[in-house]
Amino acid sequence: MALGEDAEVYVWDVGERRCVRRWKDEGGFGSRVLSGDLGGNYLAVGSKSGIVNVYGSDAASTSAIERPKPLKAIGNLTTSISTAHFNRDSQLLAIASNVKKDQMRLIHLPSLTAFSNWPTSSTPLGHVTSVDFSAGSEFVAVGNNRGRVLLYHLKDFA
Repeated sequence: MALGEDAEVYVWDVGERRCVRRWKDEGGFGSRVLSGDLGGNYLAVGSKSGIVNVYGSDAASTSAIERPKPLKAIGNLTTSISTAHFNRDSQLLAIASNVKKDQMRLIHLPSLTAFSNWPTSSTPLGHVTSVDFSAGSEFVAVGNNRGRVLLYHLKDFA
């Protein structure tokens, strides 16, 4: 899959080296980030306005004709999305913006809601540049513009 500047998502058949499907991200808010989970169940498209559209498995399907509808438009951040990353078992989605300090949210995918208890206003994230989860999702690593990687333990996923 690939993301164009015009908010279009391209689904490619790598074996045949051709685009097999193309559709425009709902809202078309200047899409900037495209991320899919390992199981092919979710696709996240982050925009310049801070909206992240989360799509289901039909978004990557080559047989679907219509433009997919997002399962949810997540609007917890207000600045341009720079990072979107799924954990291995598709329970969590980390979204972040490097435009302002401390702009990161963890999304619980089964309910499509943001965790309200983390990060808190006192969590020193800085300008988040990258996020990744450990193999078992017990840890989340957050890289920032100061060259630091902050490691947090996620108790409920250990």
